[in-house]
Amino acid sequence: MTLFSLVSVCAQAQELINPSDVYQGDPVKFIPISNSSITFFVPVFDDSIPQDPGEEGKATVAGIDSDNDGVRDDIERYISLAYDSDPAVRDSLYQFAAAQQSAIIRTVEPAQDINLMLIKARSCVTISAGEQAAEKAIVDLISKTLNTYKRSKAYAANLETYLSNINEMGGRNIQCN
Repeated sequence: MTLFSLVSVCAQAQELINPSDVYQGDPVKFIPISNSSITFFVPVFDDSIPQDPGEEGKATVAGIDSDNDGVRDDIERYISLAYDSDPAVRDSLYQFAAAQQSAIIRTVEPAQDINLMLIKARSCVTISAGEQAAEKAIVDLISKTLNTYKRSKAYAANLETYLSNINEMGGRNIQCN
């Protein structure tokens, strides 16, 4: 591909995208396009990552989960953008985020099942990221998950029930998603 034709392609793409139509929070990935001597990185919008729900996402304890996958949109965005280059860590953090969300809004009964979800998910993050990186990733994720007073209060209210059932867990097999 000659430099002229590459510039022509970029100019045509620019005509298709009106910069004022682009939401500033849209996640962008850069795709390399190269010939034998030069590489350009072309921005591509990733529409698989949900939009930032903003303050509306903080209005309820459950938040907004537009794709109903058990992970709030703001958390899904955070994980997708922060761990884009490591799919194994990203997937294990999604699993942990879903377990945290279940613990907050108590979508799973009994509490023993939530404990099992949390323990498995935490183990999967450790397996995929290593112990030190996992600890940092989990602490960061928990702080983002419990980002309102109501969410922290709901989690704390359920915590006693979860902890009282933790001894019943036993040694179960851990399978990561």
